[in-house]
Amino acid sequence: SAAILDTDAEFSKRVAAARDQLPPDRIGAAGQLQEWHEDWDASAPDRAHRHVSHLYAFYPSNQITLRRTPELAAAVRNSLETRGDISTGWAIAWRLNLWARLQEGERTHRILRALLSPQRTYPNLFDAHPPFQIDGNLGGSAAIAEMLLQSHEPVVDQGSASQLTDLHFQMQLLPALPSAWPSGSVRGLRARGGFEVDIEWREGKLVSATIRSLLGNPVLLRHANHAMQLNLMRGETFICDGIYKDRTKQPDIKTYRSLRARGEMNEPTTQSVLLYLAQISSNLLMRIAFESTLKLQQTAGFTLHDHFTTLPLLTEP
Repeated sequence: SAAILDTDAEFSKRVAAARDQLPPDRIGAAGQLQEWHEDWDASAPDRAHRHVSHLYAFYPSNQITLRRTPELAAAVRNSLETRGDISTGWAIAWRLNLWARLQEGERTHRILRALLSPQRTYPNLFDAHPPFQIDGNLGGSAAIAEMLLQSHEPVVDQGSASQLTDLHFQMQLLPALPSAWPSGSVRGLRARGGFEVDIEWREGKLVSATIRSLLGNPVLLRHANHAMQLNLMRGETFICDGIYKDRTKQPDIKTYRSLRARGEMNEPTTQSVLLYLAQISSNLLMRIAFESTLKLQQTAGFTLHDHFTTLPLLTEP
């Protein structure tokens, strides 16, 4: 921001003043997140329009979240139900991410199947919004990551009901895992606050998670109904098996005792701290994205074209 960079002070003031004049998010008479200043959504000529710009506050922003503003999140859901799931490539991708944020794994997977269908994805995996629309590809990949890991919601300072702590986020593992992906793993996902995350699951249950701290910020780790505060140093790694069975460092004692009392945590043991050695290059990230898309198409039951496996991009280790 301008404050962090210590620049554009006057322009920043004008932008802030204009922002303060925007009306707040409101719930309309039909229970929807109101799109316009006046509540006339129900009489709009095209209620299933592809644009969902008024849902920006829910995704990609975090002004509306399931935990902090549940009523507004419910209004987002109502708006999505009205707009429908199927649209153009980029619009489907946006809906995918919105439903993933709502942590509706089955609904998100159903829409993902539609995005990857032959009607909307070419044989070379380009999004079929004639002639091509990269938004559908990038948005679809983002939604897959959002189904497996979410870190958009900041932690609220306990001293103030509204004060959000800078760079202190909640990280949720497998928030929208569909039944169609009963077992699997993912490596190298990035989480807000400066973390790299690997996750493995089996039969719909968390098997292990590895959280590498790149910046030394705190994070509130969540899975299902469990939560644990992690305070990792830069370069430190937290490894857990199952539900927070820690092998790297002693958890917060209060959290540890509360979980242990319910039989949901094993006694921790000590392990050497792992150092993060190198960041994945953009080329490798592209390979992972393409390979993940292919694997997901296989999981979704689509028939892949034989020539996909001949591409060096997909066959290199």
